[in-house]
Amino acid sequence: MTNEQLTRKNNKNLINTKLIVLVILFYGFNWNISAQESYRVEPKGWELEGWDIERNEISVFPQLGHSESVNTVFFSPDGRQIISSGGRTIKLWDAASGREIMSFTDPSNWVTAMALSPDGKYIVSSGGKLIKLWDLATGHIIKDFISHRGDVKAVAFSPNGKQIVSCSHDWNPSDRSNIDNTIRIWDIDTRQEIRVISGHSDSVNSVAFSPDGKQIVSGSSDNTVKLWDASTGRMIRIFSGHSNSVNSVAFSPDGKFIVSGSGSFFRSFYDEPEDNTIKLWDAFTGHEIGTITGHQERVNVVLFSSDGKQIISGSSDKTIKIFDASNGHEIRTISGHQGSVNSIVFSPDGRQIASGSEDSTIKLWNVTTGREVRTLSGYQNKISSIAFSPNSRQIVSGLKDGTLKLWDITTGREIRTLSGHSFPVNYVAFNPDGSLIISGANDDTRKNFLNKLDTTVKLWNANTGREIRTISLTDIIVSLAFSPDGSQILVSTINNQNTSAGNGTHYLIFIPTIGTIKLYDSVTGRKISDFTIEEGQMDNVTFSPDGRFILTSNGEALILLNVSSGNEEWTYTNPAGRVKSAAFSPDGRQVLASFGNTIKLWEFSTGRDIWTFTDNSEWLKSASFSSDGKQIYTISDTGAKLWDITTKSEIKTITDVFFNIRSSDNRRAVSISSNGTMILHDISTGKEIAQFINFIDDEWLVITPDGYYNASPNGDRYLNVRVGNNVYGIDRYRNTYYKPQIIEARLQGRSDPVR
Repeated sequence: MTNEQLTRKNNKNLINTKLIVLVILFYGFNWNISAQESYRVEPKGWELEGWDIERNEISVFPQLGHSESVNTVFFSPDGRQIISSGGRTIKLWDAASGREIMSFTDPSNWVTAMALSPDGKYIVSSGGKLIKLWDLATGHIIKDFISHRGDVKAVAFSPNGKQIVSCSHDWNPSDRSNIDNTIRIWDIDTRQEIRVISGHSDSVNSVAFSPDGKQIVSGSSDNTVKLWDASTGRMIRIFSGHSNSVNSVAFSPDGKFIVSGSGSFFRSFYDEPEDNTIKLWDAFTGHEIGTITGHQERVNVVLFSSDGKQIISGSSDKTIKIFDASNGHEIRTISGHQGSVNSIVFSPDGRQIASGSEDSTIKLWNVTTGREVRTLSGYQNKISSIAFSPNSRQIVSGLKDGTLKLWDITTGREIRTLSGHSFPVNYVAFNPDGSLIISGANDDTRKNFLNKLDTTVKLWNANTGREIRTISLTDIIVSLAFSPDGSQILVSTINNQNTSAGNGTHYLIFIPTIGTIKLYDSVTGRKISDFTIEEGQMDNVTFSPDGRFILTSNGEALILLNVSSGNEEWTYTNPAGRVKSAAFSPDGRQVLASFGNTIKLWEFSTGRDIWTFTDNSEWLKSASFSSDGKQIYTISDTGAKLWDITTKSEIKTITDVFFNIRSSDNRRAVSISSNGTMILHDISTGKEIAQFINFIDDEWLVITPDGYYNASPNGDRYLNVRVGNNVYGIDRYRNTYYKPQIIEARLQGRSDPVR
């Protein structure tokens, strides 16, 4: 830079400085930022510029992990990230720290299969009969493909990334219109189907391109492996030898060999031959080179290492095995998952294995030692039931670990923990004055499936958390409630008298559902009476406001019971479908029920039909009254709808919101998310106010959609901060986002305090 240029630059900076001083003098210096709320200057190397949230796209969110079985995992080409799918979500993880970077949700289907493009920029996923292409950087769906008639089982990219191959399976052979045991090849740019390949006689479970992209290998439930010419669709050869379904196939890196894994999900029920084996084939001759045994249950996934020297497998026996590809000898067994291993992949450098499991976790393993390096998962203690207090100021939640948590939803703080159950708390309720809480827990362990269940109902003092009484049962609890005056406790159960049929070794279990409603005295715990229905589960159980009647259903029919006599007053069925929900109006004058997608409202005393209407959503879940009885809420697969009884018309639709429980003032609603957290909504707008999370170490967190939070002393250790595609802990951001005062203001419906 010349002296003249330097002088001009300095003069320009001096002019700018004078202008800033003049502006401050003219308008006044009125920056009101307290020391506590000021933005901190980060040390160099943090890669942020002055905390500009918009420019750096900062996002604060809790690590919740997958809530369903993880069916696919991949490493990014550089090995720094892991991509996984499970339920409706695809997640991106930081491999070094185990922190979740971002999550994409498929709004229409569960993600049943996924593949990563060779350049690591795109994801192809399948759900139902659809195939979708995602931009990994943004999480946006950029293309979709009109796909198979049957559900898509597997997808894969061609080596050049220009084509996708998919295969479908058939879960309903009786419906011939949906049978589609085909392989299809798609052009990514045009979204056009290039070729349909037919030849398997049963579901096609796995497909893969050869390394040169010229061939496709497939594995099917017809027990065969087949090799196809990718350019013509012509079958080259059949590999026969498995006696069970072929679940996974893969080429060796040089394309000379094919590995396949077998085993049947239905073997124990239908007495099919056992074939939990891995077979190695010569791709050019079709000859079987060898059979590898070792897994005790079906083999779900197989693949070669990048150098072709090892074969790795994952099984429903919860293990991963590494074999020497040259002789089939087992090198190592890796154990640690609590569920079936559905997916495995080597890291690009071959030093680690990532596995996805039915236990909802991804685990990283050291290939040399077999030791677990890291688990990628959520840390929340999942919620299974919720209830508002009568004054709408508190919420009680029942958790999977057998505890109850009491929350103050005016301040966003956890009040206390109620401990005593040994199994998941599936039902909770307050008594009418809010002083007592009733809870029900069912034994969910599989070892007791053929035996009597250990189920308990507990009564608690809501003010102290003290356990008052335990009622032990041997049947499965399906509903709990207090009578309107609080003097009685209603417990609805179904029997556990199992019958079975089988071949002497393996059995199918049939459970005849005999429903029973039991009434107990809430003061003494003494059982008052039983109501029994021989066929059907008694759900949707509710008292009339005067406590004289109980409205319930057995699925097929709506039933009214007289509490004092124990008699059925009437039974009502509707041709529109099964009973999904039933309720009394707050004044007891009307009855509301939903059948299929039809909602019916009638006068209780006379049975006169007031209004019958249809919610055209694909899946109607329930219908209920507002607290003043003037409106009806319907909940479906797409969200909530509000209907006016007087005008008999729809008032509004709130999409993607599912209200499980509403407050007594009809201002708030709370729902349980798929991740087992509790979400509080504003009913008028449908917007999320805050998410309430309990963690497995008894810490807790309340967080708003824009990242402000309140937490127990160590609750924010489970928060992630995403900056672009990098993820960090909350430490450097705590002063900005730890704002209990903002949480409290929003929960109370006030404006945010000045920051």
